[in-house]
Amino acid sequence: MSRSPEKSLNQREKFQEVCNAIRGDPEASDLRVSLFSVASSRSYHQGMCLRPIPPNLSLTDDVDLEGLQHLLLKIPALEDLLKTKAEEMEAEIVDFLHWLLVQLTDPQVTRVKPIDARDVLQRFKWDRRELRPSHVFKVDYNPESSTEKKFQEHAREFPTNYAFHGSKAHNFHSILNFGLAQHLNKRSAFGEGLYIATDLSVSITYSPSESNWMHSQLGKRISCVALCEYVEHPVHLSCREMNKKSDVPKNTLVVSNNEIIRVRYLLLYGSSLPRKTLQTPEKSIIGWMRNHKATLLIISYAFILLTVNFTTSSTSWWTSLQNIMKRFLPRSVYYVTLRPVQGHQDVIVKGEHSAKILDMVKLILTLVKDEPDVKILVFYHWDTVLPVLENALYDNGVKYICNRSNKFHKIVQDFKNPRLGITCFLLPLAYGSKGLNLVEATHVILLEPILNPGEELQAIGRVHRIGQTRPTFVHRFIVLGTIEETIYKTISNDKTGKWEAKDITVDNLMSLFELPSGEEVLDWDAYI
Repeated sequence: MSRSPEKSLNQREKFQEVCNAIRGDPEASDLRVSLFSVASSRSYHQGMCLRPIPPNLSLTDDVDLEGLQHLLLKIPALEDLLKTKAEEMEAEIVDFLHWLLVQLTDPQVTRVKPIDARDVLQRFKWDRRELRPSHVFKVDYNPESSTEKKFQEHAREFPTNYAFHGSKAHNFHSILNFGLAQHLNKRSAFGEGLYIATDLSVSITYSPSESNWMHSQLGKRISCVALCEYVEHPVHLSCREMNKKSDVPKNTLVVSNNEIIRVRYLLLYGSSLPRKTLQTPEKSIIGWMRNHKATLLIISYAFILLTVNFTTSSTSWWTSLQNIMKRFLPRSVYYVTLRPVQGHQDVIVKGEHSAKILDMVKLILTLVKDEPDVKILVFYHWDTVLPVLENALYDNGVKYICNRSNKFHKIVQDFKNPRLGITCFLLPLAYGSKGLNLVEATHVILLEPILNPGEELQAIGRVHRIGQTRPTFVHRFIVLGTIEETIYKTISNDKTGKWEAKDITVDNLMSLFELPSGEEVLDWDAYI
């Protein structure tokens, strides 16, 4: 990352340079603002992903996040900015955009035209249409920079190749400017290093979509995957192709030295944009049929069965259709319902979420409405639930905090600090339920039932303990008709203490998977 030489420019000249940068490549300018905005919204507790940052917003070992977020809210859509006069723009907005779009010259990010993007995809043997991005950006680093020179030195000794690296969108502002060094995995089962994959479908699972800058034309939600060039170094690269005895999974490579890998392209997926830019010239219906032959075969088979039933049976066409569907649908259908939480049916939740997450957000919004400075602990068991929780809270403007660094003590203090106004603390039961004094919170949400009653009591004990002077509340979310209901009833009705003592047998565990017998549904509406 480097900046262009400092010049003594007035606000009008800075504004003109900003407009020129936007006109030169509006999509690339949109990308830079979007990635910076996503990074600021996802890392307010530490500013870990906000490097580099404007000098005027940098504090000692921290970032003026409040001032930064206030500034981002005032930035207009880039197309509207081009229609604005220089004297109508606030100086701090012009300074920020000039720093981001003009001064940050390394790397240069440019939009790849759709017709050229197809060539890029074909070059890397890309034939899976469902994985094609809505935008492709080329990343060019200064050939005179020290990092690029070191890469080229290795490339002259060993061959190079390409692979994908998936990460959350809020990481890519720092990835573009500082490379992948700070994203080395130090606790993986296959050794320390940077994990890349030769198969895009592997990397894209590590790139969940996140809410984008509100004025972006790239999509309301975006996800990113980096297409990287790496050197096939015999010492710093580990994969199954190079070492048959390696434990590294197929299609996965582990790079232990950041000098032998560089980001060359950025693949962006915008959720609100139609993916027409990278489609082949084939007709859409014909192309779909060619890529879904198995689906067509099943539809054809169902049509034949339906025709035979109509011509040979005296029953009505509706009964015949039901009989056909029974061959493809399960014999029993179990209704999965969630008991509605009273008192907040009129609360509107933004975004599309599961029934449990929807009701949890409704509860939180209701608590915030009744008590604006309320503090809530949300305990979860599975790590995959965390990004789902983050997306739901972010979409609805709930300020939350979670542990994504080794500065857990500071994160706890930030949650307790009333000036920061953090509402929710997302904690894993593995370590978040032990040893913490969080009497500032008055509500505990248990998102999943827990097999060990002792851990549940530990979680509740973070707020219901000596020093707590206010009433405390515990909210459980149980999906009826599923294993969650079975676990909750089993643990609640256990009088022997064997679950808490972990003195259980395989039969005890198997009993958790016995769901109540369901009623077979014949009404087609039940399947919709």
